[in-house]
Amino acid sequence: MKTVRLGLLGRRFDDQYTFDFQGYLSVHDFNSAMCLFNEAVRQHPPPGHKAIWIGTLLTLWVVVSGTVYILWNFLLLKENPYILLIVPSIMLLTAILWVWRYRYLHSIFQRSLVELCSRINASENIRGVNYRLTKHGLDVQHGQSTSESSNSTVTCGKTRYALVIEFDDRYRELRSQQIQPPEFVFFPSAYHAYPPLGNPLPDEKQDSYRHSRNAVWPDYEKQ
Repeated sequence: MKTVRLGLLGRRFDDQYTFDFQGYLSVHDFNSAMCLFNEAVRQHPPPGHKAIWIGTLLTLWVVVSGTVYILWNFLLLKENPYILLIVPSIMLLTAILWVWRYRYLHSIFQRSLVELCSRINASENIRGVNYRLTKHGLDVQHGQSTSESSNSTVTCGKTRYALVIEFDDRYRELRSQQIQPPEFVFFPSAYHAYPPLGNPLPDEKQDSYRHSRNAVWPDYEKQ
């Protein structure tokens, strides 16, 4: 079993054809499959770096806190302390919304790629080729990772997706061991050359010629 791993670079899988695919996938088949995968990534891209999402959320909290402080201190709203409850309420609401949106984009991305892998594998498995999606080195099935611990592996890092292509060497060996049709060569048991027309042989050569022909085709001479 041979395995080739293609990482997700930005919003595209690495579609560079290398020597690892020779003998297993042609350039045309590889480019056709990668066009389908990259098109699926373009339609349903995964979320960006988690640190960017957290930074955006913290920036929003600072803006909301500054706005509430201005309303409470400079606009003479100190007599209404309930306005301070706006800050924790907005922080809680935006945090829930941010987490839901982040996981939703991951789920849509994973589900679209897994379904595409299943459709391609329906035809490519016959040739010993299998596609699967991995997240942090773990298989992704039905839009979710096979291990929930992968979600806590990287807290603020970027989620690492990769497209894994597996090749079954048994299919390659089966093709190389196909029985070739034998090549038949005909060797005549006797070779007889007739004398050229218009050039009769001498009498002594005609007698030897007639004797040799009778030895080869006796029944034919009797007829």
